[in-house]
Amino acid sequence: MKSLFIKAGLAGSLAQQNKNKKADSLVRNSFLLMSGFFSFGLFLLGRK
Repeated sequence: MKSLFIKAGLAGSLAQQNKNKKADSLVRNSFLLMSGFFSFGLFLLGRK
């Protein structure tokens, strides 16, 4: 299940990179940061 989220994050980042890089750089970075925190939270929940 965690690999599914990782694949979705990679696909999302690739789709973001295909857009205007200068305008979407902040959006892409914040999206990657949020997805990173989300996957980390899922990882911690899965360990319990």
